[in-house]
Amino acid sequence: MKSFPLNSQSFTILVATFALLIGQGCKTVGPDYSPPELSLPDAWTVSLTQDTSPTNSPIKNWWQRFNDPALVDLIDLAHVNSPSLRIAYARILETRAHRGIAASQLYPSVSASGDFVRNRTSENVTGIPPNNPSNLFMSGFDSGWEIDVFGGIRRSVEAADASIEASLDSYRDVLVTLFADVALHYIDYRTFEQRLQTAEANIVSQVDSLALTRSRFNNGLVSKIDVTQAQVNLENSRALVPDLKTQLIQSRNHLATLPVSYTHLRAHETRHDL
Repeated sequence: MKSFPLNSQSFTILVATFALLIGQGCKTVGPDYSPPELSLPDAWTVSLTQDTSPTNSPIKNWWQRFNDPALVDLIDLAHVNSPSLRIAYARILETRAHRGIAASQLYPSVSASGDFVRNRTSENVTGIPPNNPSNLFMSGFDSGWEIDVFGGIRRSVEAADASIEASLDSYRDVLVTLFADVALHYIDYRTFEQRLQTAEANIVSQVDSLALTRSRFNNGLVSKIDVTQAQVNLENSRALVPDLKTQLIQSRNHLATLPVSYTHLRAHETRHDL
């Protein structure tokens, strides 16, 4: 193999070329990311009168401010059993793994391999080798390093970091939506349950009022219109009951579509005749 002498001029050019490549490596390709400009109001439309520190923020565990153990239990169950929340968490793990793969390309890669083979020749074969059985050992070693001259790998790491932030925000969105849905449907359920109890209590009192009005009419103390009015009020209250029961069942079914325990919900009901 013929070799060529390296004079001082060639050495200077080689060093300058290498320095240029290293200098280019300090600059990554493409423009740096800058967040978009958003037009935000100069002030809040509603003043914040409460302390918004992380420890006293009304947003943190806001459902506990209702002082309803059933609501707290349902939200805890939804947090544990939600498939959407599990998918969002899996995406966080996925983006973190992609980030690790992208960052690993910045460093040298080393791989090693090994193999062992043992061979034995039958004694019935002529010309048996002296080292029978024979052992064969094989090993290999490989390494490589791709220098990120133009910053493409670093840009891929930045993109992976952005993907992680996006997956975290998606997880928070799913979490907020899930808790809000559970709370909304639970409040609707309790509202219809209370309205139904109020309507049934009104029916009981209006039946007594109608009986009293009829007695007063029979004794000539009130006119017929008073009896008619009492009867109308009673029938109006009775007409509300079927609709309220339907709405109560619908709100309970909406809760059942969420990742909460239907048996646990029934345990907190005040009535079980629906």
